[in-house]
Order: sequence, then C-alpha cells, then structure tokens
Amino acid sequence: MLFSENAPVIIVLIFLIIFIGGGYAILNRVGVFEEIISKIVRRYGAKRYLLVCAVSLAFMFSETVFPMCSIRPTLCF
Repeated sequence: MLFSENAPVIIVLIFLIIFIGGGYAILNRVGVFEEIISKIVRRYGAKRYLLVCAVSLAFMFSETVFPMCSIRPTLCF
C-alpha cells in the first residue's frame, strides 16, 4: 500500500492527520475548548434551545458544503 503509485497521497494524509491531531491535543491541553464552551454557555445560558438549534444548523450546513460520504465513501466506514 505504501509502495504503490498512490504512496505520496497516503503519506500526506498520514502526516495531515498527525498534525491535526497534535494541534487538537495542544489546544485541549491548554484549555482553549473548555474556555470557548464556558463563554458560549455564559452568553447563551438562558437561550439554550436556540443554541441547540444553531449548532444543529451549523452541522447540517457543514455537511451540505463538505459532503464526506459522497466524495469518498471509504471515509465513512
């Protein structure tokens, strides 16, 4: 697999996944995600149902713009 004609693509994807995972781990260890979530909860705590609808719409929109399963069906399984 790594010695086929698609080897450069596979290697780039492996490094991309490693770098994205490393960046996520750094942000998680520093506490960025917890701070963002706590700010959102403090700001929209009284309007939590509106927040749930907004987050749901954001995920629906992102799947519409970047459809993963229809581009590469192998990524879904």
